[in-house]
Amino acid sequence: MEVLESKITDKFQVTLPKNARKLLGVSVGDTIAFLVEEKTAHVVVKPADVLERMSKLAGGKSFPKISEEVRKARKEW
Repeated sequence: MEVLESKITDKFQVTLPKNARKLLGVSVGDTIAFLVEEKTAHVVVKPADVLERMSKLAGGKSFPKISEEVRKARKEW
C-alpha cells in the first residue's frame, strides 16, 4: 500500500497525484467515488459504463436486450 497526499484547494478540489492515477489506471473523463465512513475516505474507480462505450463504438447503436440484463444485474449488486 502506498500513501499519497493532495491538498484541498480554496474551491475544495483535489488533484489526484500522478502515481495514484497510474496505480488506479484512470484517465481524463473517468469517474472516481469517495467511500466515506466517519473521518476516513477511500477512493475507488467507478467502473465505466460498458454499454455507453459499446454504443459509441457502434456509431450510436443501442443494445436494448443487453441493457435490460445489465440493469437487472446492477439491481442485484
